[in-house]
Amino acid sequence: MVVWSKRHNIFFDLSFPQVVAICCALPLGGLLVCEILCCLLAFKESTTTVCDKAEYVWNFLPSVSQATGLLSPQKYLWRVVIALHATPRFAIAYGYFSLHSVVFSDGSNPSRIFRRLARVACLLHCTEVLALVGLSFISSAEDFELHKFFFITFLLSATAHMGVMCAIQAWGTKAIKYWLSKKEQLSVMLKVRLFALHLVFLTAAMYFYYRHNKYCENGVYSMFSLCEILMITANIAFHGTAMIDFHSTDLILQDFPDR
Repeated sequence: MVVWSKRHNIFFDLSFPQVVAICCALPLGGLLVCEILCCLLAFKESTTTVCDKAEYVWNFLPSVSQATGLLSPQKYLWRVVIALHATPRFAIAYGYFSLHSVVFSDGSNPSRIFRRLARVACLLHCTEVLALVGLSFISSAEDFELHKFFFITFLLSATAHMGVMCAIQAWGTKAIKYWLSKKEQLSVMLKVRLFALHLVFLTAAMYFYYRHNKYCENGVYSMFSLCEILMITANIAFHGTAMIDFHSTDLILQDFPDR
């Protein structure tokens, strides 16, 4: 919503939950469209995998890297949605840091510890975004080692960020006896459950990837791909809980003529 107000000197006012929703919808929608396009336009090319024991292994689902980084126009679509969603993500990261700085401001020992963790969470969130941009714009076909570096960095920072956020909002608020509203309790519950799902899908993806390379069975790499997609979906939903945490927050461009 755009507002022009001479009285309050507000030129732009956008609901922050809407910003979060757009940041979540762009990569999730982009990923689904890329997967569908691969299945419809280049099914065999996008699902073909090769391992030591066989020249061709049958699969039913493209991996995320194949769907978003190797084929056109999917790779261009993916890069556009990642670029569009990236910048607001830094605002969300800093928004959480500011929120936690207020919550843990009483000067007690637990508050000092969790304020430091809030800084770590902000750094991890920013690292996750930068790594996602890197692995999206540099495909494995262009530079495998650099793509691998960005992928590992993204995976580690995303997982660590989810864990630290759960610790801050679940354990930190209890440590300082901070009263959580019903919406805040819902947010914490969703974060913990989505983090648990993320770990389950991550473990399953690692298992299927190992099994594919070890035994070279039909369909196993697609099970890895499915777990990869579900893991990413859990991560996006985790970030989507910011819509609850900032439910009454606006992003405002305002003039202060007295300054």
